[in-house]
Amino acid sequence: AQAQLNSTAPPQTSTAFQKKYCLPRKSLLHFNGYSEVHEGFNRSSLEPVTVNLIPRSVKNDATTKQFLEAYQACSHPNMTMLREWFVDDKTFYVVMDNLPAEDLVDALTGCHANGFPELNVRAIVSDLLHALDQMHNKNIVHRSVKLENIFITGTGSDAQVKLTDLGFSRFLDPSTKMAS
Repeated sequence: AQAQLNSTAPPQTSTAFQKKYCLPRKSLLHFNGYSEVHEGFNRSSLEPVTVNLIPRSVKNDATTKQFLEAYQACSHPNMTMLREWFVDDKTFYVVMDNLPAEDLVDALTGCHANGFPELNVRAIVSDLLHALDQMHNKNIVHRSVKLENIFITGTGSDAQVKLTDLGFSRFLDPSTKMAS
């Protein structure tokens, strides 16, 4: 069964977002064709967060609701976590855990001549498979696993993979075969 958005309370508005979070000037990290991804912070704790600003439209609203439902269904240490979301007439404000500035593309590009150490590769693949297993156990398919959607937090033995961007994810009926 597909998860439903937690609707115990009405979604918060952009005014509530602005009271709780700040997006400094020049906070845009990137635009992925669907949303603007910004770095921001919680006004009271000063804790950094990542904020997706998603413009509202009939198509975007349906996609965004499925994106939010997928994040709510998949709580896992190897996935970015949805903290909360806000909405007004024009925009969804989706507050996520803060992500490091470096994705797996950047990490691999920055490798020295000897390449990426095998133990690191094993740990990355293991963490990624754990995240995907969690999604599949919830009948969710990511559909956009790529280096740009895999982030590494920490360094050395503290390094951990974070799978992100569930914008293309879909809930599956277990009795139905997946096409593409």
